[in-house]
Amino acid sequence: MNIPPILLRVFRRKRLVPYTVDDENIVFAFPSEADLTVRTSGKPAELRAAPGAPRIGRGTVAVLVVCAAALAGVAMYSTAASVDQMGSLRVESEPSGAIVTVDGTDRGTTPLVLALHSGRHAATVRLGDRRRALTVDVATRETVVHHIELPSPQATTTVTTGSLEIVGASRARITVDGVARGQAPLTLTGLTTGVHEIAVTAGETTYRNMVTVTAGGTTSFVVGATATGANLSGWITARSRVPLQIVEQGRIVGTTEADRILLPVGNHELEFVSAGLGFRATRRVTVSAGKATDVALALPQAALQVNAIPWAEVWIDGTRIGETPLANVPQTIGPHEVLFKHPQLGERKLTTTVTLTGPSRATVDMRVP
Repeated sequence: MNIPPILLRVFRRKRLVPYTVDDENIVFAFPSEADLTVRTSGKPAELRAAPGAPRIGRGTVAVLVVCAAALAGVAMYSTAASVDQMGSLRVESEPSGAIVTVDGTDRGTTPLVLALHSGRHAATVRLGDRRRALTVDVATRETVVHHIELPSPQATTTVTTGSLEIVGASRARITVDGVARGQAPLTLTGLTTGVHEIAVTAGETTYRNMVTVTAGGTTSFVVGATATGANLSGWITARSRVPLQIVEQGRIVGTTEADRILLPVGNHELEFVSAGLGFRATRRVTVSAGKATDVALALPQAALQVNAIPWAEVWIDGTRIGETPLANVPQTIGPHEVLFKHPQLGERKLTTTVTLTGPSRATVDMRVP
C-alpha cells in the first residue's frame, strides 16, 4: 500500500520511525516508546500496543488514530476505484490450447477469460510456430471477445500434375486431348491438373467423355466398350454445388465437375466423397446402354457461428440473417460469402466454408481496416 507523503511527514515529526508495512498493518517502532500496530483492512482504525510496552502520550495516540483512519480511507478508495476501471477479455482460438500473452506476460491457454484494466493492451496468441498479434481495447465493465484462427502451415511445394488410370478388359484405343495414348488398360502419369477429353474407340465406334485429373492423385476411368464395338456403355450425370469425387470399389471413376461419366451397362454402387467437407454418400445407379442417367444429390447442412467486434448486421449469400452474435446458423456444407455491415465502421466481406468435421465460424473485427 502507498502511504501519502503528508502522513509520512506527520510520522516523522512524531518520531514514528522506523516503521514496516504489510497487506493489513502499519507497524511503528518508537525509539523509546511502545510498538503500535495500525489496522487498515476495512475495520475502524485500531491501535494495539505490544505486550509489556510502556505507555505513550495521548497526543501521539490521537495523531496515530487520525493517520490510521486516513490510511484506511485511502486503501478502501483505491480498491473501489480499481474495480470500477476493470473490464474483461475472452480469447478463443481454432484450434484451442494456444498460449495467450498480454502486455508481455503469458496469461494462460485458450479458451481464456481475463480481467484487465480498461485501456489498450498488446496481445499475442501462439500455437507452436503459428502466432497472431493483436491490439485489444478493453472498456470498463465490458467484455471483449476475440476468436483467432491458427490454420496449419501450407505445404511449400505445389503439385500441378496427376495420373489417369484407364481400366477395362477390352483393347479399345485411347486418345487423350486428341493424342493417341495406346490401348486399354493403361496408366498415364504427368498429366496437368484439370479437365481432359478421353476418346475410346472400339471397332468403328468412338465414345467421348470428360475427366478431371486432381493434383497428386490418380483418377480412374472405366472403359465399357468391347473390341467388337458393341454398345455396352452408358453415362451418368451428377450435379453438386461443391466438387465431389465419384468412387466405385475404391477407385475414382470421375468427379461431379465432369459433364458426363462413361460407365459399363448395369448396376453400380457409387460413393460421392469430399474429404475436406467430411461428406460421404452412397447411391445405387443403373446404367443403360447409350443413355445418360441422372444422379440426385442433396448436401446436408451444418451449423455456422457468426460474430463481429463490436457488432454488425450479417448477410449470407445475399440473404440477411440478423445481427451478431449469431449462433448455430444452418447452412449447406461448402463455401459461403458472408457480408458484415456496421453503420460507422463500414462493410467487411469474407468467404467461409461450412463442413461436417467441426465447428465452422465466420468472425471479423470491424475496427481493423
